[in-house]
Amino acid sequence: MQKRQSLAGGTRLTGILGIGLLSACTPLHLLNAVVLSHPYHRVRNIAYGPHKREKLDIYIPKRLGAGPIKVVVFFYGGYWRYGSKHGYKFVGEALSSRGVIAVVPNYRLYPSVNWHGFVDDGALAYRWVERHIKRYGGDPKQVFVMGHSAGAYIAAMVALNHPLQKAMKLQRPPCGFIGLAGPYAFLPITNPKVRQVFASSRHLIDTQPIHYVTAGDPPTLLLFGREDHTVNPSNSLQLAAALKAHGDTVRVISYPEIGHISLLVSLASPFRFLAPTLRDSMAFIRSTACR
Repeated sequence: MQKRQSLAGGTRLTGILGIGLLSACTPLHLLNAVVLSHPYHRVRNIAYGPHKREKLDIYIPKRLGAGPIKVVVFFYGGYWRYGSKHGYKFVGEALSSRGVIAVVPNYRLYPSVNWHGFVDDGALAYRWVERHIKRYGGDPKQVFVMGHSAGAYIAAMVALNHPLQKAMKLQRPPCGFIGLAGPYAFLPITNPKVRQVFASSRHLIDTQPIHYVTAGDPPTLLLFGREDHTVNPSNSLQLAAALKAHGDTVRVISYPEIGHISLLVSLASPFRFLAPTLRDSMAFIRSTACR
């Protein structure tokens, strides 16, 4: 009973944080402020493309193991309309504290670009990482993509969209994909804000990550909260079913009493009691090897 009360209290707190998290306002910085551990060296504002927002930060563990280490490229959410890598130090801390290099890119946003713009930026950031991360101690053959909400959409497109991979001249697909509460199969589009973002598409099916599933896709871990009322958990279940139907490796984990924002917040060190999101993500990363 005591554990349930703590969980409920944490959920109320993350609900309060949620409004600011979604709008990238002060509560994100407050969340970063309560992250006390600094197990990383942070390299900031590396350009991966010519546009102002095409920059990324790298979180490198202070204690590197022998040889190149695994890398995770994390894409944040925000309805593809807002957000900044500066608000996600807690994600860089979480991943680097577990011995992997974390890369957090910015990407162009609607309405400055249509949906092709932020998807292309995701692939371009990934391409930069696979070509340059070795100089920072990372293994370019073991680069994972990870994202939350709209960022999980971008990560999914980088992992699954083979025409995109070819067009952006990626050397190889990601080693694995971790999606946190992502929209992967959301037709028909009922949310007016989301409909605007994808209105330029002549064929809406082309905007759906599930449309690109084929045999041989990267191993996938899909996480969501059962109390998510922002992105329907059916997105994860449908994508998992499509991957399984093609013989791909996929695991789905759902967390009780966890909502859309609680899932993200559970990566931050003071709130990891909410859900084992970091533990489950790291177990997937450590058990997945690509060469």
